[in-house]
Amino acid sequence: MKEQYKHITGYFPFWEYMKEQHPLIDLNVTLNLPRTWFATMDGTTYQTEGFIDLLQKLNELYGEVYAPLLSTSMKSQFTIFFKQEAPKQPVVESVEESDVVVAKTREDFPEIDWVRLDSLKSDKDDKSYLEKVAKSFGIDLKRNKGVKSMLADFEAHLGIK
Repeated sequence: MKEQYKHITGYFPFWEYMKEQHPLIDLNVTLNLPRTWFATMDGTTYQTEGFIDLLQKLNELYGEVYAPLLSTSMKSQFTIFFKQEAPKQPVVESVEESDVVVAKTREDFPEIDWVRLDSLKSDKDDKSYLEKVAKSFGIDLKRNKGVKSMLADFEAHLGIK
């Protein structure tokens, strides 16, 4: 099974991991730059505005690997989520010649911060955040609804009962 996330403790181990994943990163120069900036072997320095912007830039340069909106950075603790394809339909398992649809639960999507989603209010920023999380799963939500309705739609698209 493909790894869903990677937890790294420490600034140096974080950049060592990124160097392993993306050999064109210049580790020696990067370690002397501000926290979320990085340099490549061709001498280019990328000045990103934060952890999410950093992962978005890496996706832009090296392919859509990371899920920036799900990933977190707090002090020297990094949790990087990887992009996963969202299921298009509910999972069906065969049980003694009859097909049964297995309902999904929130636990089937550990990469989603459900506590944060449940705490969202119906303001523009919260709707925007929920919309970005849904888009990372290939789901388009209607912003003319309240956050609770948008969240219910998101869960329905994921097959959560």
